Amino acid sequence: MARAADNKDLRQIRRLANQALVDVFNALGGDRWRNKSGWLTPGTDVKKWHGVTVNAGSLVSLNLMSNDLEVS
Repeated sequence: MARAADNKDLRQIRRLANQALVDVFNALGGDRWRNKSGWLTPGTDVKKWHGVTVNAGSLVSLNLMSNDLEVS
């Protein structure tokens, strides 16, 4: 039974990480970024979003240097 609970926790963590990336996009003018490929595209796995690195299903880094981010 603990295994099912662990999987549920991992899914929740991944959902929260994905929401955090959406929040970053919205807060930093993502619609005007130089390269926003994959971002917020329905059906596109987050690991295919420009600048996002995922390892074993977990977000490990975010690199958006020189991408025209704006603080609103």
